[in-house]
Amino acid sequence: MNNIQEIADRYAEAKARLDLVQAELSQKITALNKKYADQIYQLEEEMERCKAQLQRYADKTKTKITTTSNVKFGYREGREKIEIKDEDRLIEDLTEHGFSDFVRVKKTLDRQAILKECLLHPDFAKDFGVKVVKEKKFFVEVL
Repeated sequence: MNNIQEIADRYAEAKARLDLVQAELSQKITALNKKYADQIYQLEEEMERCKAQLQRYADKTKTKITTTSNVKFGYREGREKIEIKDEDRLIEDLTEHGFSDFVRVKKTLDRQAILKECLLHPDFAKDFGVKVVKEKKFFVEVL
């Protein structure tokens, strides 16, 4: 048991040191974020202003893609997609008009109900190849 106490002491000491190192790291990251926040903000704002001007140019010239010495910009064609205002209503309408092939039905298990049934009737679990398990997780907690 003496050896176990030694190991537990080492664990607690390592955990305390880890907490200190992580706190110090967090403070340094916060300080660095504060130091560079204004500069990053200004650069992001400048990029947004330039992007808006490039977009206006692309809209005006109607060219798909423009390439300069260091930047490529323009519009890329996206894939077709549909936009639906009221999905529940569309599902109802499609089903009502015989287009139920366009509606997916996903079946899922009600795990809580199955667990309850297995606990009440253990044969149910055996009959359907269901196994009730209880996880056992190891933990170490510094007191």
